[in-house]
Amino acid sequence: MTAGGVISEARTALADRLGAYLLSAFDAQPFSASDLQAYNGKKVDRGWRLPGDPPLHLLLDPEFPYAPPRIALPDETQRLLWPHVETAGLLCVFPTQTNIDAFEPEKVATALITDARDLITRNQSGDLDEEFRKEFQSYWTLAIDDKAPFYRSLVVPRGPTRKVRVWRGQQKSKLIRIFGDTDEALNLWLSNAYGSPPKEGWRLYDALLIWLERPLIPSEYPNSARDIEALLSSSAPRAGDILPLLDISQSTDVLIGAPSEVGACFGAVHLDKPDAKAVQKGFRPGRAPAAHVKRHATSPARKARKGMVERVDSSWVHGRDYNEDIKRLTDTNVIVIGCGALGASVAVLLAQAGVGKMRLFDGEKLDRPNTSRHPLGARQIGENKANALAEHISGRFPHMRKIEAVPEDLVATNIDIYADISEADLVVSATGEWSSMSLIADAAGFWGAPLQTIWQEPQALAAHSVVTFRKGPCLRCGFNLLGKPHFEAIFQNEADVWRQIPACGGAFTPYGATDLAYTSGFCAAESLKLLSATPVRARHALWAASEDRLAQVGTRYTENLIAAFHPSPQGGVLTRDWPESASCRVCAA
Repeated sequence: MTAGGVISEARTALADRLGAYLLSAFDAQPFSASDLQAYNGKKVDRGWRLPGDPPLHLLLDPEFPYAPPRIALPDETQRLLWPHVETAGLLCVFPTQTNIDAFEPEKVATALITDARDLITRNQSGDLDEEFRKEFQSYWTLAIDDKAPFYRSLVVPRGPTRKVRVWRGQQKSKLIRIFGDTDEALNLWLSNAYGSPPKEGWRLYDALLIWLERPLIPSEYPNSARDIEALLSSSAPRAGDILPLLDISQSTDVLIGAPSEVGACFGAVHLDKPDAKAVQKGFRPGRAPAAHVKRHATSPARKARKGMVERVDSSWVHGRDYNEDIKRLTDTNVIVIGCGALGASVAVLLAQAGVGKMRLFDGEKLDRPNTSRHPLGARQIGENKANALAEHISGRFPHMRKIEAVPEDLVATNIDIYADISEADLVVSATGEWSSMSLIADAAGFWGAPLQTIWQEPQALAAHSVVTFRKGPCLRCGFNLLGKPHFEAIFQNEADVWRQIPACGGAFTPYGATDLAYTSGFCAAESLKLLSATPVRARHALWAASEDRLAQVGTRYTENLIAAFHPSPQGGVLTRDWPESASCRVCAA
């Protein structure tokens, strides 16, 4: 028998056992075919009617017995009158992250029924407003109109009530609206998300953000333009804020936001365009009195279609409003020089962490063997790494404030392309080649930003991060004249670690994406440390693989590493001051 057959038999046996228990303990009766039909679309395949006041339904779906049964109210009319009542009368009793014992369905069902009765008792006692406010997003979703557009919000999630901007588009048959605080922010997001704008540019319109002191409860949800006007009045708008509502030449999109106990929440409504003929009836074109226009624009007959809002602002994307570092990171500007496997992976991780501005430098094109350990893939082969990586990152995180690519390698004759690097908060040098590493280090003496130089040892068995400044020891202090580090973590026999391909200069050290995950994660974590607290002196941090990993490739820790750190057999991160060398030609000069 297959695994599916065995599990199916066990599931049937457990469901039969549960049914017998429900009959004896609760006098529950099994569902008929018509009872099941009432839950069509919910994938319910078995159920029982539980007597009581009110009666309940206990339902099994395909996730049983690995997930708990569901409880439902046969009477769905309590939806949006009681909290924790979903579509089809389903009660939200257990949190979604609840784990259960799949082999004890009787105990699970008893706890579920008890908690459901407790929930109903609390609902019947009244005082439900705070429950609705705390989970506003869930209840607003239950009230949305299928004919309303789908909304995304890029606006900063705070007050005051204000006029904002909206882009109106369509994906397949669904209307899309995207709110933003400014034309600049919206244009950047749209270009990052959808590519180059049309010839006429992205068409943007005035819209409203109504920011309330607290979330609405279902009885307060707006159903008409008159309700929107009342919400506006309660939020103390400035004179110009209400103008989009009064524009009868087009439809109006309104974003409604408020702070809750657990973060900002949003809903949106779409107001159809008023009947222009009815507004102008009895008046010459354009001569209808303002009070008359306002009556039509805010008429109770002008329906407010409630729509779903997906937040796409940085605070939500990078931590769902719980990332205390995001405001600072959003304003952070990072330069990454070298977009190979290590530099590109670090750049992606920093963008994922919330860094809002980035500039990428690399003059090379992506080759097919690069794709096994590079964030870019086969579709970018032949493209410049910096250009392709900037497009990749901006497509994943269209809310980034700025991402630029410079498709050039750094050489002594083009150093001026780095003239504005001093504006950066951090410069990450990730070329991995001594010729460019040393040139960047020498030029960094003229930049105001800290320089973080990162590199890997062969086979990605260790990674290094060195931060240097205008004053103090420079990068060269830790290397000999030919670019060999004075301090290495892993013993390497040069003849053993380099591999050759049938081409001139085609030497490389083999390692894979999983090896890179350790080194790039370490280097990006060091970058974030440097961005969160201004370091006061040159520092060297390194990560070393475990002894087991070293044994797999036939090597070991160096005597220098053992003497300095006494590393754990599991490897890990180690730090030290970056030494100043009396013989360093740059520092001596």
